[in-house]
Amino acid sequence: CVIAERCATELGLTSLIIDKRDHVGGNCYDTLHSPSGIRVSQYGPHFFHTAHDRVWSYVQQFSQWDPFEYRGRGLVTNADGKPVLVPIPPTQDTVNALFNANITNEKEMENWYETQRVPCENPVNGKEAALSRVGSDLYEKIFRHYTKKQWDKYPEDLDASVLIRLPCRTTTDDRYFNDKYQALPSRGYTRIFENMLFTGACREKVTVRLNC
Repeated sequence: CVIAERCATELGLTSLIIDKRDHVGGNCYDTLHSPSGIRVSQYGPHFFHTAHDRVWSYVQQFSQWDPFEYRGRGLVTNADGKPVLVPIPPTQDTVNALFNANITNEKEMENWYETQRVPCENPVNGKEAALSRVGSDLYEKIFRHYTKKQWDKYPEDLDASVLIRLPCRTTTDDRYFNDKYQALPSRGYTRIFENMLFTGACREKVTVRLNC
């Protein structure tokens, strides 16, 4: 949709968008549930975030936005066998709550990671990648079960590239993303793509075929 809009607006080119589904927007498609009026993301939630001014300026053409910073939480059993709600990705607070640690600054947090990490120069799967990033304790408490719930696969069944990106937070910042701009579209993502494709230059330059 973005490429079609840019080509139409900036270059005057025509585009044909073909989708096997009955709607635009791909996996970002959302709709209002009737009669509750609650907006439902049919294929799972999406959180918009970017560090780039030009991207933020661009998307504002197609929607009003509500500030929103996503903070992930997980109910995890701590060292005393009690379930506690902790930030994910892990922060200083996560480690303190799970392992009765007393980390108070970034240097201490980095030192904790160093004592935990399992050296592996060339990990061949997600498990080895995760162990090299966060060590066995956090791996067993959080990441091993997270991938099973998310994709129905344990880390050892995933490519190393999936887990090598694990954020290793050394601060108390519990936001999932740390980009400058984080928000949700006031009227949903579907409206963004409708505004992209069915207004302005796209009205004449872009053809959309659904159910194909």
